[in-house]
Amino acid sequence: MKHSQTKLIVPLLIMTSLGLVACNGGNRSGTEPTPLEQLNQLQDQGLLQVMLPVKVRIDLKGGGTANHELLGFNPDRRELQLAGLSQGLSLSEVDRIERDRDQNQGEVLARRANIRGEDTLGTETWQVPLNALSSEEATMLIIRGEEAWDSQALQGKLQLQHNVEFVLDEIMPLSADEIQIVVSKVRRGGEE
Repeated sequence: MKHSQTKLIVPLLIMTSLGLVACNGGNRSGTEPTPLEQLNQLQDQGLLQVMLPVKVRIDLKGGGTANHELLGFNPDRRELQLAGLSQGLSLSEVDRIERDRDQNQGEVLARRANIRGEDTLGTETWQVPLNALSSEEATMLIIRGEEAWDSQALQGKLQLQHNVEFVLDEIMPLSADEIQIVVSKVRRGGEE
């Protein structure tokens, strides 16, 4: 099973937040993990899920920092879709996007409890070519293509999917053609 014959696709789930407005409290319903049979299906298709944080802080190359509600990312236009802005923000204007730890200690999904410190298993840094990105819906970013998986950092992630979730901590544009993403590995919960 050569990896050159396998197309790996990574959906990055993009969540929403309240930006600078105070949060109405985290949903304490707990984690709703992906069912095992669905994970097996995803692995068969070469899919790996990485969730984006609810709230993000954006540093602009021209200076300035703001907290935003991230609605999506259009890789074809290379634009971020932000709540309250009618036009997308070009990735070329962005220095860094990161999980807003002041406003958000780790809440990632409406039906998932906040990430607790004891659940985190460290971070990993991946470099992903922009030509390997596509978007099928507002809340999902797809990483596909062999060019994205030549890096050793991206190998073997499908096998980890049963035990951990990947939550995006940071996006940093490296060039017009490549981004760097930092992900936290979070122990899967709710499977007592």
